[in-house]
Amino acid sequence: MDKIYGKIKTDPFMEEAIQRFYGMRVTQNPPWETTLCFLVSQFNNIKRIRLIMKNLINKFGESYYIDGKKIMLFPTPERISRASISELMSCGTGFRAKYIKSVSTTVKNGFSFEHLDRLEYKEAKEELLKLDGVGDKVADCILLFGYKHRESFPIDVWIKRVVENRYLKGKKKDVNYIHNFAYSKWGDLAGYAQQYLYWHGRNSLESS
Repeated sequence: MDKIYGKIKTDPFMEEAIQRFYGMRVTQNPPWETTLCFLVSQFNNIKRIRLIMKNLINKFGESYYIDGKKIMLFPTPERISRASISELMSCGTGFRAKYIKSVSTTVKNGFSFEHLDRLEYKEAKEELLKLDGVGDKVADCILLFGYKHRESFPIDVWIKRVVENRYLKGKKKDVNYIHNFAYSKWGDLAGYAQQYLYWHGRNSLESS
């Protein structure tokens, strides 16, 4: 982490972010789990995301016992693909149900997460963007948290505001501009920088 901090600590705002959230890490998760979670995350908040994921796991995951205790395993894409739109919506997914159904079916029919693991960042992102319901932000989230592409810089409304307000003198810029800015400033650790910017920036904006 000290090496990472040494590379992303480029300015006073980032220094504040690191001090405030010292030790926060980017975790790596299985690609399918990451994909489903971020499909659910679209136009959503953390509390509802957790609730929807819990509902999906309880409804479509297989039961497993450890020392006599029952747990529910994360549902496979095959199992999700067999669910109807109404079944998925009963878990609280809303408009996201059609994307979840489409992507899980695509995976069941041969879309390979292992293949993506062998691609460079830009190539992998192009492949993810072909999936129904996967846009720029979700693709970058999947690559950052599912594949350790630490140059990924997910851009949502909060990150856009933070970058524009803290680094671009309030000037409104499009997503491509912000991607290029982030990579030029933090390089292949832009994803780590994004996490600190997100949490520190959001807290700063909400309290201002």
